Amino acid sequence: DDDCVGQYDDCGVCNGGNADQDCNGDCFGDAFVDDCGVCSGGNTGHEANSDQDVCGVCFGDGTFCLEATIEFGNVTDYTIEVLYDSPLNIGGFQFVIEGPQVFNASGGAAADAGFNVAVGDSNIVLGFSFTGEVIPAGSGVLTNLYVTIDSYDACITDVVLSDDDGDEFGAIVGDCIDLPCPEDADQDGLCDWDDDCVGQYDDCGVCNGGNADQDCNGDCFGDAFLDDCGVCSGGNSGHEANSDQDDCGACFGDNSSCTGCTDDTAYNYNDGCYDTVTDEPVDCLIDDGSCEYTMYFTDVPENTGVTEMVVINNILGLEYGDEIGLFDMNGQLNSNDCSSEYGELLVGSGRYEGDGMMNILTVGSIDYCSDGGYQLSGWIPGNDIVVKVWDKSEDIEFNALVTYEDGAINTWGDLYTVLSELDGRVSFQYVDLDGVILNNISLYLQPEDTDVAAVFEEIDIVVAANDQGEYYIPSNNVETFNSWDNGRGVQVLTNGGESYTMPVLGFDLSLIDPNATIVLDPFMLNNIGYTLSESTSIESVFSQLDEGSILAVADDQGHYYIPDYDLNTIDESGGMMPGKGYQVLISGSDTIEFAYGEADDTGLGRNQSIVGASENYEITRTGVSHPMVINQITGAVSQGDELVAYANGIPVGVVPVNVEGSTLLVAWKSLYEYGLDTDGYRDGDDIEIRLFSQEYGQELRVITDLNVGSYGESPITMGSIHVLDELAVPAEFGLEQNYPNPFNPSTTIDVSVASDSYIMLNVYDINGRLISTLADDNFDTGYHSFVWNGLDQSGNKVSAGIYFYSLQTNEMTLTKKMILMK
Repeated sequence: DDDCVGQYDDCGVCNGGNADQDCNGDCFGDAFVDDCGVCSGGNTGHEANSDQDVCGVCFGDGTFCLEATIEFGNVTDYTIEVLYDSPLNIGGFQFVIEGPQVFNASGGAAADAGFNVAVGDSNIVLGFSFTGEVIPAGSGVLTNLYVTIDSYDACITDVVLSDDDGDEFGAIVGDCIDLPCPEDADQDGLCDWDDDCVGQYDDCGVCNGGNADQDCNGDCFGDAFLDDCGVCSGGNSGHEANSDQDDCGACFGDNSSCTGCTDDTAYNYNDGCYDTVTDEPVDCLIDDGSCEYTMYFTDVPENTGVTEMVVINNILGLEYGDEIGLFDMNGQLNSNDCSSEYGELLVGSGRYEGDGMMNILTVGSIDYCSDGGYQLSGWIPGNDIVVKVWDKSEDIEFNALVTYEDGAINTWGDLYTVLSELDGRVSFQYVDLDGVILNNISLYLQPEDTDVAAVFEEIDIVVAANDQGEYYIPSNNVETFNSWDNGRGVQVLTNGGESYTMPVLGFDLSLIDPNATIVLDPFMLNNIGYTLSESTSIESVFSQLDEGSILAVADDQGHYYIPDYDLNTIDESGGMMPGKGYQVLISGSDTIEFAYGEADDTGLGRNQSIVGASENYEITRTGVSHPMVINQITGAVSQGDELVAYANGIPVGVVPVNVEGSTLLVAWKSLYEYGLDTDGYRDGDDIEIRLFSQEYGQELRVITDLNVGSYGESPITMGSIHVLDELAVPAEFGLEQNYPNPFNPSTTIDVSVASDSYIMLNVYDINGRLISTLADDNFDTGYHSFVWNGLDQSGNKVSAGIYFYSLQTNEMTLTKKMILMK
């Protein structure tokens, strides 16, 4: 029965929720919210939309409907101005350029206001300020566009402008503009991108064709061409192609470019034939009879009618193309006159074809001068036949080894001569010559020319000598040593201190004399050759001989083999070596012969140290040395100390001591006998030995007990030494106590001389009377010993008693007492 189940609103409507009230709160009133959101009409007393400005903007200031003008200004080949005319401040701008490609924008009012202006994809130009700066209202250049003009016009589109509040305002966009043509290269009034031919049409109507489509006859797209001789041929030219070539294919030629030797077995096959265009060699097509079958041994005399055939049955070591020359070393040189000239003459030659044999026809001389005629060049009967070989691949000439058939003689003058064998199997041996020593060398090849002058032809030497007293001294024309003997070593001194590697061309000795022996003579220092091509142990070579027969062997490097003292520095340093000579001293009075046999490198060492090398001394190696075998060392000595050999105050050899066995001290001899003033001992010089102490860093005095006292007295010096704990060179003058003391009949007095000085050593009796003068002279620095035999100045024996001995120098006097016993 309830008329309103709920609640009546303010307008009396059941559950109406005041929906019938207008915006002014009047039930069923006419008021409403206008476009600016203000309640208007009805009972409000407010006119609808009265809050809009002239631009229709609610509560606006009337600027929204204002517009700015954006248009193009000046245009160049690469810039376009964008102008503005704005009633409002510009807080930012954006627009699109259609037409040219914009790659940058700068300058204008935008730059003045500190705007950042960027060009983006699709030619969008954007300007704004990070700091809120604005472009003041007004007109002018907004910005400059940098463009690549590739179209005829340019337009501004999609303009967006904002004011200083960030509000967008309108823009009037100017008209599109025409752009200038960027390039008219041929200046024909057509822009290049519209010009069908930027350039010029040639005579064949081809743009920039340069008449390339004309043939050599001037016909457009014709078939005429330049032939190989450069003549226009074919097409409409009326000329046959290459009709100007000769038989060689040479233009305007005379056939000379392909004329020559056409025999491929001749040395000059195809020589001189060439392509006239490239100048490259070509095959000869026309033979002119110029073929040559020798190219080295060519200067053979003209045929005289006198001949001798040389038949060679077996040829060894030659290859196809090598040549054999037959010579008379004192043949008739002149022809067609009577001048009688003689000398080395090639009288026949041939090229080896590889079949193992050859026949060579030679030319003999004629002499009709005694009958009023003339002489013709050739061999002379009775002169020796000399056979030489030219090795084509190596381009070397050498004397061949030849064997004559039984019964044949090796002189010219027969109808024919038969050589049963010619051996051309040569090779090179290279021998090192040290410029600062007297080298001792040998060869394992027999030189193809055994003349000593020929062996040393390429080397400047002072002297070469063997152990037979034979010398070759080229500067003085001394040639008593003229034929090389492989069994002997040769001592060689080069000129000017120059070192050389000497090439020697020769034959393997095993092919010449496989049973060759080496001869060792007694009572002399033999100098033998080493005839093997590989190193071998000297122990293995001489162990085949009777024990004790070999006293010593030496090379030019200061290495020795002294079997009696178990010393073998030759094998320690690599053994007997190719190219080296060895000096050998034997015992007894009988001659010894031996052969080397096969090389045996068993036990060879690799010690490459230089004999005489030391950090403390500079020793001059001369190639000539003297061995001193010290079989016992006592006294102040330690491992690592060095023994030093002296001569006349100069160190001539040094070696580390061997405290556990024999020490080999090698002294080097001066080359004074060869006119060279080199350091080293001289024969007759006193032997002095000192010890360099590594502990003290100085030399100590050595007392020697040797078999000889001077160099040259014996081939080997041997003995023992005692090292004193005192300096080798005295630091001050001294007078030692005599020994023995007391004494009878003689005693020894030692004196130390600190520098080269005058000294006097006298003996006085107890009353001060002078009894004897033992020294009265100048003496060298060092230690000197004097013996008094108990006699006075007159040679009379003095009585027993006390005596005094006194040393006097320019600076001091020293005196000591001694007793002579009955």
